[in-house]
Amino acid sequence: MDDALTRLAQLTRVHPRLDLLCRFADSWALPHDPEPDGAAPFHIVSRGSCTLELPDQRRSLALVAGDVVVLPHGARHTMRSDTALPHHAGPIVLTESHNGAVTVRTNADGQDASCEVICGHFRFEQARSNPLLAALPDALHLAAGRDAALARLGLLVEAVRAELQEARPGAASIAANLASALFTMIIRAHMDQANELRGILALLGNPTTGRAVVRMLEEPARPWTLEELADASHTSRAGLVRAFRKQADVAPLGLLAQLRFQAAAQLLTSTELPVSEVGVRVGYQAEEAFSRAFKRHFGVAPSEFRHAAI
Repeated sequence: MDDALTRLAQLTRVHPRLDLLCRFADSWALPHDPEPDGAAPFHIVSRGSCTLELPDQRRSLALVAGDVVVLPHGARHTMRSDTALPHHAGPIVLTESHNGAVTVRTNADGQDASCEVICGHFRFEQARSNPLLAALPDALHLAAGRDAALARLGLLVEAVRAELQEARPGAASIAANLASALFTMIIRAHMDQANELRGILALLGNPTTGRAVVRMLEEPARPWTLEELADASHTSRAGLVRAFRKQADVAPLGLLAQLRFQAAAQLLTSTELPVSEVGVRVGYQAEEAFSRAFKRHFGVAPSEFRHAAI
């Protein structure tokens, strides 16, 4: 499963961006509007505690130092102190400065900050057809400080904080790369902790369907038949189809097509390979057939897709 997760993370093409280092004192609240498709805000609590409210879901999450929360689908939310602002309170006064690595936002005004939060975004390529993104819930909350199994996640959080705090040369680049690794660790922890998985993560978590998905990820260009995938999964063709439908409401060969197009999109945007070679690498021997199928999936021809990404 770990190798499959590595490949899936590579196909997902996540670009982290660290926006703010927020330092707060007293009572405070900051609302965040919904994000566009493909933009997933995240918050890392590096000191103190706070609350994340999800008004559309009518729930809130209590966060403490070491916790990470990601909103994969850009949900509207509010970050606030544990004690809510009085109804008559006006907007909080914030000052901003850049420390050489990140913008620092604060209302402390010379006071010691009781809460510190690192805020950023993960940007997903091809968000509308991304099987990993589709499998994620509205909110991913990892309580690194409360679970010994997530000790390494806590160390990574502290490393990000230290880079932004010290603001030494190269700190912004180092912190962003650490955040990219953090995303994969968050997905792995979600698979370990979640009571219920969905989509491709549910398929990977099931022994029968997981074998088939691993084989697809290992050899996306192979002309897989349903019978070959069923044999690899130690089940019948009908059994494999039923298992895929039950776990993720998708057909095995339908998922294979999604993974192939995800791989093709990655090759088009990250290499200069000819369109014909990209097609071969994802299982299409004829360029014309690949271009037609790609356009049906993404709405544009491969060459247009590549040009738009430049």
